[in-house]
Amino acid sequence: MLGHPNRCPENYNILIMCRLKIYNIISVEVRKEGDTLIIFDVADLREQVLQAEACYENALTGLETNRAAINAAQYSSDAAQFGANAAKDGMESAKSRLWQAQNDFDRVQKMFEKGAATQQTFDAAKAGLEVAKAQLELTANQFNSAGAQNKNANTQVTMQNLKVKLSEAQVKEAQAQLQLTKSQYNRAFVTSPCNGIVSKRNANEGQLVMAGTSMMTVVDTEKIWITANFKETQLDKLAPGQPVDIKVDAYPKARLVGEVESVSGATGAKFSLLPADNASGNFVKVTQRIPVKIHIAKVEGLGSKVLFPGMNVLIDVKTR
Repeated sequence: MLGHPNRCPENYNILIMCRLKIYNIISVEVRKEGDTLIIFDVADLREQVLQAEACYENALTGLETNRAAINAAQYSSDAAQFGANAAKDGMESAKSRLWQAQNDFDRVQKMFEKGAATQQTFDAAKAGLEVAKAQLELTANQFNSAGAQNKNANTQVTMQNLKVKLSEAQVKEAQAQLQLTKSQYNRAFVTSPCNGIVSKRNANEGQLVMAGTSMMTVVDTEKIWITANFKETQLDKLAPGQPVDIKVDAYPKARLVGEVESVSGATGAKFSLLPADNASGNFVKVTQRIPVKIHIAKVEGLGSKVLFPGMNVLIDVKTR
């Protein structure tokens, strides 16, 4: 016999993560994994979920609307571009007509000065020149207007793209809020995280509990190990994988077989609430204890009995 440990299976503390009112508590002490332990009043949470779903649907609708608006803005931009191209072609045509009207006027003017053209012909050529100048000015204004419309249409396309990005962000935000509210709603139904025994119940029906409140403890009855506090002078004989014979004080006929799994990274005193600090010069050497984890591999003669946390056991580690 090399140690006198205590068996300590894994415990689960059921903590509440938000402020809720307890609606019902299942009274059965022995539970299976997934069984319901506590039910909270979910009336407000259900309304929050419906509200979050409505916000999410609204965000999706806004996103689709802005995406459709992009297509409309793109069509307007294309139309404005076509109008600008047509105005440019019209301005080039007006320049050609002005060039021809200017040449005609110059020829008629020279002929009129020499008496080879009548006053009516001269007036007609001058009027044609004035009309060509006016048409060029008109087409130039149309070209500038079409260019401005094209820039405005391109700006609208850019703005719609930004609106789509904003809508996508709003959809993600609404989706995250919906997931959060659903998660809070699901937490209103507390289930057992393992097969075990419900102990240390601190909550009652109708009680309003705050976030972080410990309501009960579920002791896992399947994941079993032993914490053995060996003397530091015995560690040179210990190694992971060594077989261990185990006897339980409460059940003398039971026989447990295990193996050394791991050794703690520090002595038990270092993990105490007020660890010793011998720095005054009157140090008295005390043999320290090192926690060693022993895995339970086989159980015989236990029957329907259950091993509880805190029970005393005797172990024998086979070092050879």
